[in-house]
Amino acid sequence: VIEIITENNISRGLLAVNAMNPDTDVNPLGLTMFSCVNIVYATGGPSAIYASTVYPESQTCAHGAAFRAGAEGVNLTESQYGIASTKFRWNLSGTFQQVIPRYISTKEDGVSDPTEFIGEAFDNIFYKGYQWPFDPRKISGSSSVDMAIYGERLKGRRTFIDFTHNPEGFSIDKLTDEARSYLAKSGAVQDSPIKRLRHMNNQAYELYLSHGIDLEREPIEIDVCAQHNNGGLAVDIRYESSIKHLFAVGEVCGIFGVYRPGGSALNSTQVSSLRASQHIASEYKTLKPIPAAADSVLLDFYGVSELTQANIMELRRAYGERMSMAGAFIRNYDRVCAVQGCVENELRNFAYRSDDPVLFTELTINYDILVTQYVYLSAIREYIEKGGRSRGSYLINDNPGIETALSDRLCYIKYADFGTECRWERTHPIPSSEQWFENIYNKYKKHI
Repeated sequence: VIEIITENNISRGLLAVNAMNPDTDVNPLGLTMFSCVNIVYATGGPSAIYASTVYPESQTCAHGAAFRAGAEGVNLTESQYGIASTKFRWNLSGTFQQVIPRYISTKEDGVSDPTEFIGEAFDNIFYKGYQWPFDPRKISGSSSVDMAIYGERLKGRRTFIDFTHNPEGFSIDKLTDEARSYLAKSGAVQDSPIKRLRHMNNQAYELYLSHGIDLEREPIEIDVCAQHNNGGLAVDIRYESSIKHLFAVGEVCGIFGVYRPGGSALNSTQVSSLRASQHIASEYKTLKPIPAAADSVLLDFYGVSELTQANIMELRRAYGERMSMAGAFIRNYDRVCAVQGCVENELRNFAYRSDDPVLFTELTINYDILVTQYVYLSAIREYIEKGGRSRGSYLINDNPGIETALSDRLCYIKYADFGTECRWERTHPIPSSEQWFENIYNKYKKHI
């Protein structure tokens, strides 16, 4: 998707690129216009705005097109970050941590000077299994592991988990009663992390093996990675955005709050898609599409400089590294402002071009990433300027303490011409009521 076409804040259609089947004579870039009444936007989280991310590489994002069209964002400050492998992108939670592997860092070559950096915090590693997301409230406990990784990365070192050896000084007898009992009841008291892992969860071993990584022979490189965005496009109870007829469902929809319960992401994709479909079917089914004109769509930011695929991906990597430094799980006001300034400069001077439809598509993705980063950094900056403190899955290291003052408010943000407008609204408390599943389900069955 390149652009969402709107008229009077009503969606009229989409401009997209069909890079695989362009008309080389008439339409060499494969531009494709969809004229439609309703758009169900199910484009996922802002997966490409970070370099350290566990989102699949094939997924980028399309928030930028929605922001450019005038859709409001909400709760964009809130994401979820945790330890993941980077060669094969996968969360290292659960048994990956409960078997207590060894954490090592190396010099930039990934081999020289292997050094353990966690010490004898064996219980913190164990608890990381079910306290996987970084949490500033656990900074002296399980989240100290994330902080240690961050510290090694700041030194320019690469970080790894090694399942072939126990951490130095490790003994199951040194664990807390809870951790020791868990491993004993699981029968996972073998003499190495890989043996314990294969006993408790051999599928985890097989998963990595299927991607060419043998945990019995090699360590895996890790980082603290973006995994889920709790914010996104603002919607009403029918999942219609601030643009009429544009519905946001799944992770692109900003409804997950600050501390997202583990199962709510899947549940929300099902509920949001159903609610949007029901509303379209009942309220918008008789509407007819109005032809959307492509001549008003801005393509002029594709200027004069030719780029190769490698150049484009190098730029994308640089964009992501800046965002991972400023807008991920460790945040600092001055750094946020500095990186936001860099992103704004990139947007104002975006003058890359290609007549190849595949490269053209990649350029539109780069531009979308920049717009998305700008809006997210604007929300983070606004939150800190309002006195916001650490919460959820991030630490604001120049404003210590855990957030309480803004916990009952949401920041809505709108993008326009390299700027943003923010407004704050109080949240509604969750209604308190006595509910019993069997009674509610029986009542439901009577009405279907």
